[in-house]
Amino acid sequence: MRTPRQRLIGFVASVVAGIFAVSVGVLVASTLVDEPAALGAPAAAPPITRQQVIAATKGRQTIATRIDRIEAKLTTWMEFQIARGVTDEFIAAMQPDREIWLVAVSGEFRPQLARGEVFRWGIVAYDANTGADAFTFAGHESWPDMFARVRDRGK
Repeated sequence: MRTPRQRLIGFVASVVAGIFAVSVGVLVASTLVDEPAALGAPAAAPPITRQQVIAATKGRQTIATRIDRIEAKLTTWMEFQIARGVTDEFIAAMQPDREIWLVAVSGEFRPQLARGEVFRWGIVAYDANTGADAFTFAGHESWPDMFARVRDRGK
């Protein structure tokens, strides 16, 4: 059972950045644009690798100010939402089948729009095709328990 604080820390909306604070942390979504895929075309491996997103996250020292543990998983927006237990959250630019890299970090995590609040863990998500930031998500437990429920498509 989640506490009221975990259910909703806050909500902030911005057309420019597409910012949403939800559930146990802060979720920041930026606009991602889909290119039309050929019907029936097999899914290609994402051009961005696990090592690249881990290195990119380690390089964001103003957000991940201390890293005790770091892991990355390739998943989709909908699979991430299901793992979080949230399926009714809507972000127009985030199609359910969009592949994203989730990089989970434990240590000290300071999302840009958290007004200086320090979290014990954070997730940085990247568009799996372009490497662009998709959102950040953070919480106060020692590790995001829902991360274990996220299916890793990159294995």
